[in-house]
Amino acid sequence: MPPKRSSIRAGRALALALAVVTLNGVPARTAGSDCPKLDGDVVFVDTLWNADLDETSGIQASQDHPGVMWVIEDSGNGPWMHAYSTDGRRLATYQLTGPDLRNVDWEAIGLDHRDGADLLYIGDVGDNRATRDGVERPVPALYRFPEPSVEPTQSPPLDATVTGVEKFAFRYFDEQDRWKLNPSDAESLFVDPRTHNVFIVQKDLKRVDGTNKVARAFELKDQDLAGGRLNHAVHVADPVGAGDGVGTGPVAGDIISDGRWIVMKNYQEGFLWPRAKGQTVAQALNATPVAPCHVTVDGAEAITFGYSPDGVWTGFLSVRESKKGNPPLHEVSRAFASA
Repeated sequence: MPPKRSSIRAGRALALALAVVTLNGVPARTAGSDCPKLDGDVVFVDTLWNADLDETSGIQASQDHPGVMWVIEDSGNGPWMHAYSTDGRRLATYQLTGPDLRNVDWEAIGLDHRDGADLLYIGDVGDNRATRDGVERPVPALYRFPEPSVEPTQSPPLDATVTGVEKFAFRYFDEQDRWKLNPSDAESLFVDPRTHNVFIVQKDLKRVDGTNKVARAFELKDQDLAGGRLNHAVHVADPVGAGDGVGTGPVAGDIISDGRWIVMKNYQEGFLWPRAKGQTVAQALNATPVAPCHVTVDGAEAITFGYSPDGVWTGFLSVRESKKGNPPLHEVSRAFASA
């Protein structure tokens, strides 16, 4: 069951009361807390060549295929997903097919790490006009399918089709799962590796208990997802969405392979939340008694944790949009000596 509104408010009040240290206007961790050591610069890694990617909106590093990352584009593009190596080479392009599948506004991609074949989720969750009510425009949806098998040495680039993609249409509901909420724009999605539940964070900033700059996080439980009906994304947390002077909420997010860290970014700031053993995602985002760590970011709408070939977290990767069709890949590195 999601936490009651009183619990959400209590957690938010505690987190906000303790978020008193700031770094360039961004909430930072309190003194003595254990933030991982990250570089303070965004570094250009390579260009995604042979891409023709105009509206890059989501990136996800593979865990079963180290050195491979999945890239999607948003509205105005077809139902395609691209595989790239971390040195910028196009490995494959997949056309996704399934019942009532289309790219209304694909804004996020997430990985569900499971024994055997991992699953990918694409979030058709963009809604700039807040009109996706099922009448004026289609309701938001998740698309789920097994991760294709591709290696970072794949050559020449493969063009293929993924069939049988599952679709889960949904609407946003309040924390008691009783009242349907108005449509709202979202661009962040990740899948908890511990529970396999899907989390979506809305881009629109709200005012909660007198505090501005708050985003809203919603949970879709893995065991409850079903095709052919309206699924419920339930409000479970109110994480910090922006610092002072920043008017845009989260545009990308990811969770690390073991579930210990959650990252979200807007166009100017990155926030990294620790998650303890036994703690839910909602508790980590909403009731952590210290403010999130600060992450240096670029203006991209996509971010993912990066990994070495042996699965060690190496930092963050992001891809910026490029109207010239070959977007740049950026990285913020992590110090390996840090926990």
